[in-house]
Amino acid sequence: MAHRLRKVFAVNIRNASTNRASAHVGQLDLRAHTMAIGVNGVGKSSYMRLIPLFYGATPERILRGTQKHNLISYTLPGPSSAVAFEYERESEKDLRLAVMFAKPGVERPEFMIIEGGYKESYFVDEDGAFVERDRFKDRLESMGIEVSPRFELHEYRSVILYEHRHTKEGRSLRSWAARHSLGPSSLYGLDLIAVAMTSEKLSFRDLQSLILERLNDSVYEGARNSNSRQMRKDRKDVDSWLANVKHAQDVLNETVRKKVIEEQVGKVGEMAMDLGSLRAACEVSIDRRAAELDMLDLEIGQLTVAIHELERVAAEGKEAHDRTVASAKVELAKAKADLEEVVGRERHFESLGVQAMVQKDALQSQYAHDKQVATSELKLLTERVNDAQQALQAALANIERDLQARKEQIQEQREAAAKEYDSQVEVVEQERKAVLEELDLAEAAPRRIEIQEQIAAHHKEIGAHDTLSKVAEAPKEALDHRVAADAALAAANEALSERGQHVERTGNQVKSGVALQEQAFLTLDQAEGELSAATAHHETLQAQLNPPAGSVLATLREHPPEEWANVAKVLDPERLLRTDLAPRYEGMGLGGGAGGEIGEVNVGPLGINVAPVELPRWATHDGARAQITESAALLQRIRDKRDDALAVSKKAQAELKAARDALQIGQHELTRAKERQVEAAEEAARAKRHVELEIARVRKEHADDAARLRSAVVALDAELRAIVRDEHLRRASVVQQFNDRVAKLRSQRDGAWGSLTDQALAAEAAAKEQRQRAQDAHAAALKGQGVDPTQVTALQERIATIEAELLSIAQNAHHVQAWRMFELELLPLKLEREARAAELRPRLDAAVRDQAKFEQDAAQQRAELTSAEARKRSARNSTAEELDGLRRLAKTHLAPYRLKGPLRAGDDSYYSLSNDTRNRIDMLEAATQKLEVATRDLCSKMRERSSEISQWLDGRQADHSALVHQREQQGLGEAYLRHERAVDWGRAALEWFEPLTHRQYHMALRHEMEGLFSAAESFVNHIANFESRVYELNRQFQRSLDLATGFKRFNNLQVHISSTAASSPALKALREMRDASLARTSSFRTAAVSNPELPNAEEVALMRAFRDQLPDTGTLQVNLDEHVRLAFELEEMGKPIRVDNDRSMTGLSSNGLTLVVTMMFLLGFLGIVRGKNSPVGMTWVIDEVGRVSPDNLLSYLDVLSQQNVTAVCAAPSLDPSLGVLFTSSHQFEEDGSIGKAQAQDTAAEFDLEEALQ
Repeated sequence: MAHRLRKVFAVNIRNASTNRASAHVGQLDLRAHTMAIGVNGVGKSSYMRLIPLFYGATPERILRGTQKHNLISYTLPGPSSAVAFEYERESEKDLRLAVMFAKPGVERPEFMIIEGGYKESYFVDEDGAFVERDRFKDRLESMGIEVSPRFELHEYRSVILYEHRHTKEGRSLRSWAARHSLGPSSLYGLDLIAVAMTSEKLSFRDLQSLILERLNDSVYEGARNSNSRQMRKDRKDVDSWLANVKHAQDVLNETVRKKVIEEQVGKVGEMAMDLGSLRAACEVSIDRRAAELDMLDLEIGQLTVAIHELERVAAEGKEAHDRTVASAKVELAKAKADLEEVVGRERHFESLGVQAMVQKDALQSQYAHDKQVATSELKLLTERVNDAQQALQAALANIERDLQARKEQIQEQREAAAKEYDSQVEVVEQERKAVLEELDLAEAAPRRIEIQEQIAAHHKEIGAHDTLSKVAEAPKEALDHRVAADAALAAANEALSERGQHVERTGNQVKSGVALQEQAFLTLDQAEGELSAATAHHETLQAQLNPPAGSVLATLREHPPEEWANVAKVLDPERLLRTDLAPRYEGMGLGGGAGGEIGEVNVGPLGINVAPVELPRWATHDGARAQITESAALLQRIRDKRDDALAVSKKAQAELKAARDALQIGQHELTRAKERQVEAAEEAARAKRHVELEIARVRKEHADDAARLRSAVVALDAELRAIVRDEHLRRASVVQQFNDRVAKLRSQRDGAWGSLTDQALAAEAAAKEQRQRAQDAHAAALKGQGVDPTQVTALQERIATIEAELLSIAQNAHHVQAWRMFELELLPLKLEREARAAELRPRLDAAVRDQAKFEQDAAQQRAELTSAEARKRSARNSTAEELDGLRRLAKTHLAPYRLKGPLRAGDDSYYSLSNDTRNRIDMLEAATQKLEVATRDLCSKMRERSSEISQWLDGRQADHSALVHQREQQGLGEAYLRHERAVDWGRAALEWFEPLTHRQYHMALRHEMEGLFSAAESFVNHIANFESRVYELNRQFQRSLDLATGFKRFNNLQVHISSTAASSPALKALREMRDASLARTSSFRTAAVSNPELPNAEEVALMRAFRDQLPDTGTLQVNLDEHVRLAFELEEMGKPIRVDNDRSMTGLSSNGLTLVVTMMFLLGFLGIVRGKNSPVGMTWVIDEVGRVSPDNLLSYLDVLSQQNVTAVCAAPSLDPSLGVLFTSSHQFEEDGSIGKAQAQDTAAEFDLEEALQ
């Protein structure tokens, strides 16, 4: 039987009896029905709980309802503990081994899959030790065994069940699933069945939960979400839509204000044109008065030229005088600086008292002699009083010893006081600890426990919602569409990438070819340049061997080389062959130097000794021939190099041409691939957006539920904190009482320490007095021996004084040295520098006087020219005032008015034009204000609601403000007058009444309405689709159960799965909207788009009715799970039984019957999961088989065999009436080993019916 779990190997797992690793390898053969036998508590149930892990079940699901929490860490206690599942795929030779270890540090397993069956050498090394998980994979790979990567549990489930998860991780696991999956097709959901069959007891609600999860699975394989359907439409949104429709109609009815705005816009325009005519008249007057000023401007210009000429001459003279004064100032400043250098150094030495230092330095030897004499005298005096000195030292030592003993006694008393304090504090602390332990052991308040339980339950539900939100998936249709689109896009991308890579490679080849060609050409150019230079150099060398007549070299060669050898050393070889230099040979005048010196050459007045310079090779025939030979060899090498470069250039050119041809073809193919990729990318993007919207919808549902639970947790947590705070206050009160006792003991200790401190101070004072008396006695002893203590002290002080003087002299020695250098070098220059400074000061004064006189003369001439210019300007001002007024009027009041009507006739004076302008502007402002009021009223009406009308108006206002801001930035803000702004803003507001303007908003309102109609239609269709899925699941169940027969205890087992979602009263209004949506024809929609109108009264009434049906929460929700109904119908002993809830489930006649019914239900699920004609086998776990009667068990096993399922059952001992039904049995021993009992080979010889009797 292929595609089945064969054996389970337990490697060094926990021994339930010893609670330690078993140090055994246990084997459970699952190829046929088998029994697991062993006393209670030996580990049978724990072992069989491992089987669902093979199908990818989570430990949490397996242990649900068992009051246990750590399946992995309990079963696999050490790093060498493992569970190996041997399974077969296509045949018994196509084996795999799934190995499970505990992931270190966490309560999670990790899996590795090995090609081939179980071998003990995989888990036990050559020394007989178990292989630990960290070196397991490396060990097998070193043995040449292929091992998969380490899989997490969810990754392993995807591989073993061939789950088609469309995530990046899921796609990466498909290759492993194709090699190692249990079945040839997906077995998604088999882990849930494996957990259900292992559960000790399944309630009716558990079975119903499986139904609900399967209904979710029918939407999309891999999605395990709630079947709640929501229509999130807030009542406020619908109210807003209704208000927006009314507001839009009210705005269109504002025809009176619209007419007022249009009239005022016309009036303002006419007045602006009148002001434009006034501007034109003002400009004519300005031109006439400007001509009158031209002559005056010409005369003033002539005077200005004269003034400028004067300024130029004055500037030049001032610059010359400034230079003279500056030069005098620089010289005087330098002289002062030189003098200040001497004076400053002198002041510095005076501040140091250098003269006294010099005097002391002169007495240094005298001080040294005095010190020696005083030291000798002191030594003679102190030698006679050694005994007295020793007595003094002994007395002082005794005093110090007594003082130290007293201090130690006081310290011992302090330590005793401290120990007594510590012992008393320890007693208090023990009492406090006992009281606090009593408080800690007291039972918690019942309400506190209740709150904690509620918080934990809420957190669990929140975690469930968060998990479901994280794994949310879109419907299968959307995902399939996205997969197909992604596949198409991937293919297009692959083709595009291939073409792009081809083009890139070809382009790189072209670039490389271009670079190579350029490099080859550069190399060829360099070679040809070198060849040309070498050829020219070779020809030059040949010409030097036979120089032309009249050249420099030919002239020299006519004479013996000894005569011109020195000259040859300084000649330029490039000029040797020139014939235009008229060379002549003058004998020794060229070859030798004046006076006949050997090796000297005279070049004009310059004499050069050329003896160290080597004789150039061209100067001799042998040297010239050697140069020609070397040049010929070099020339040949360069020719060869040029030939190689030419060949490389031709080859690079040919390769470049081929690469360019290939690039042209590739670019054409790339263009076609890009077009196909763009189309595929657009389709993939649309599919992705659809999937994202669906996922966001599901996640929002779970997020809302989690938020509600979090609010409840916050309230419970606040109550819990209040209870805990009261407990803490009581505890703090007790702690404070003990703290007060400790503080009192500390105060007593500190008082004792203070008394001891006073005693220590008194001892110090007494010791000090005794030392003084000893000193006095010592002085008396000295005096009695004829030694004057005063004399001794005086000698000591004298020696100290002399040492201080010697130290001062040593420290100031560098100052004395510096003074002596200054006295020798700079001080003699003081008088000379003082005289120089006195000489330069009068010169500076004379230069300053000359500068002042020159400036005075220039100022006088400037005043004369300026006076003449002022008279001309005074004559001009009277004419200019009128012109200035007209220009000011034109530039300020009239400048913005660019449109003009008929020209104004009459007085063109400033006074007349300005009065007329003011009147017109006042009239314009009045009309503008009326326009602004009307526009403002209309805008207020349009802004009564925050809708697209107000947004459109805000946008127009923003554009208007942006235009104003732009003109202000450009310096044109003042030119954009108030009346122009009012006209533009009024016209902008009136644009809303144009059909092309409000068309989009009306269409948006209709689109929003149609969207709600479509949403209602979609919501109703979702309900219908769900009911059809329920019907299909019910049909699949019936078909699957028809294949499972053979129970005698009951007959006609029927499983009915139905839904009551369609009967929800909330769907009535939605159906009406759906019917209205379906009734709308495409021709109507086309007409609405071409000529949109606001929704009519009937449509508004439908929307209002829909609004009334929406709940206050804003979400019209139908939890489809609550509408799913599950029921079993069967006949037991001729009596019909219906099971549709937990109570009726527990009311069945026996636990065995309940187990059989549950088994039939799960078999139905198994048939759906495996699919029709699936070859995949299943291992079925039955814990404690004694609950089932032999006849039911026989039928049970027959049905399982028919469904390609093998059973493994647990029992404390082997009951012969039950054991005969199983092919094999396994004995679980207390030492953790598993022994295979004798197979029931003789079972075929017995009549099973007789055995049962």
